[in-house]
Amino acid sequence: MHINTCIDSITSGANIIARGELFIFHIATFGIYRMSKTDLISNVATKENISKAEAKRLVETVLGEIENGLKSLRKTPDETYNIGNFGTFYITTRKARTGINPRTQEPIEIKASKNLRFRPYAQLKRSAGC
Repeated sequence: MHINTCIDSITSGANIIARGELFIFHIATFGIYRMSKTDLISNVATKENISKAEAKRLVETVLGEIENGLKSLRKTPDETYNIGNFGTFYITTRKARTGINPRTQEPIEIKASKNLRFRPYAQLKRSAGC
C-alpha cells in the first residue's frame, strides 16, 4: 500500500490538511494510506506475474462488474448487492424534512436523499483490525 507523507499541517493531533486529496487517516501513527487505481494494477501484475496491460484489463473488469451491480441497486433500492467474502452494498434513504438555516434561524426544506452504504464482511473487518 502506498504511504503518502505529504502533510501540510497537523493540528490538535487529529486534523490533516492534505492538498485537496481524499485520504484515509490513521490517528495513531499520523500515516496517510491510499492506493490509486494504477497502484492496484501494479500490485495485481506483480502478484499474479502478468503484464500490466492484462492486470489493467482484469481490474477494470472487476470494477465494471461492481458498477453494474450498483446500477441494479438504483432500480430496486430495497435490495442489496453482495460480493462474497468482501461485503455488501446497500442504499439508505432519508425522507424530506424541515431544517433550520444556522445563519438566519429560518426553517428550510431539505430534500429527500439516497446514500450508498457498504458493510464489510467479518473477514475483511478483521483484516483491518476492527
